[in-house]
Amino acid sequence: MKKKIIILISLFIILVIVFAPAKLAKNLLPENNQLMISGLQGSIWSGEIDTIEIKDWQFQEIDYELSLISLITGNLGATGEIHRGDLKGDFFFEFKDSKNIEVGDVNVETSAVNLEQYVPFPGVELAGKISTQDFNARLEDNKPVNLSGVTSWNNASIDLNGQKWTLGNFDVLWSTDVEKNIITGTLSKSKKNKIDIDGSITLTKIGLLEFNGSIAQSTDKTIYAAFTLFANGKPANGRLPIKFKKKIF
Repeated sequence: MKKKIIILISLFIILVIVFAPAKLAKNLLPENNQLMISGLQGSIWSGEIDTIEIKDWQFQEIDYELSLISLITGNLGATGEIHRGDLKGDFFFEFKDSKNIEVGDVNVETSAVNLEQYVPFPGVELAGKISTQDFNARLEDNKPVNLSGVTSWNNASIDLNGQKWTLGNFDVLWSTDVEKNIITGTLSKSKKNKIDIDGSITLTKIGLLEFNGSIAQSTDKTIYAAFTLFANGKPANGRLPIKFKKKIF
């Protein structure tokens, strides 16, 4: 008898989740999440969102499906797909709270123009497509502690003061050394990398970002001159070693 009651209660809870209106999903979000959501349709379990705004980004026509495993563990998790807006693609996310978030299986694309606001040089215009493949990230206290997957910048170009430079394609392979608390990104040379730059990016748990690599001396003179500001020694074998550090959080 007790087993039947447990089964009936479990079934009732599942039915409530499946058929509850989508508007109730807002109540599952952590406080201070900085999300502005409008146009919820469907059920709390599976539905559509017209628009999500977060800071300067806007996403439109989003399909989502809640994760039962996340709900069982007391978190809010879901798979989603964005069809229109500043970013398009599919992903999985899980909110532990407003400062601890995990995203996985992220395959998205955005215009490089959307990243101009983060470039610390006034007047710089970016072009090309930024995309991710099988990208995963975990944020603790709003700081990245784990990254994996690939980030690409294809058909990249920079326009500064009316002068345009075509840079080609770049792929950065991300990995995380859990024991050392260091995130590493490897930038590989390729024929489509027109400025022939390579090297590695490291991000420490204290927010220090460092690039260590080299650039070919045969690249565009203006671009080469700009990179000499970050020279890390004398040129050798036709390449200039470069190094750059910046505290990002």
